[in-house]
Amino acid sequence: MRPIRDERLIIQNLRNIRLAFGVQSAGIGIILLYTLIRYGLEEMIAQPVWIVFMLTAITLGYTNLRISVDMDRPSNPRKPGSYYYNILMSAASGLIVGGLVWFSHPQEPLRDALIIGGVVFVCLLIPSFVVSYWRHKKAQDEQNEE
Repeated sequence: MRPIRDERLIIQNLRNIRLAFGVQSAGIGIILLYTLIRYGLEEMIAQPVWIVFMLTAITLGYTNLRISVDMDRPSNPRKPGSYYYNILMSAASGLIVGGLVWFSHPQEPLRDALIIGGVVFVCLLIPSFVVSYWRHKKAQDEQNEE
């Protein structure tokens, strides 16, 4: 199969892929919704389709991060934000969620609250570091162009 060189055909191919991705994601979502209604949350999460759906959502989210950074027009073009602010906000969110879990379910061990708070901390920290890195790199590239 020869590679496509015409830009119009490339764009149409990307639209077709986007349509197929949307239909596939909608189908997986409908299957998961049916399983949730019929059998409950535990059975829905136990299915391998759930893992595929979550991996697809995570991949889409991370690939869209780069686009959002490139489209970002910061109000302060001089310097991007600090890494320490990202760490502080992620840690605060992790502590708040962990505290809510601990206070809302006092019969559960403290270990569960620490695990959930730690997962929230890491899940917020990684994307914020990626975005900060790309913003700093973009600011350096713009500064080097001047």
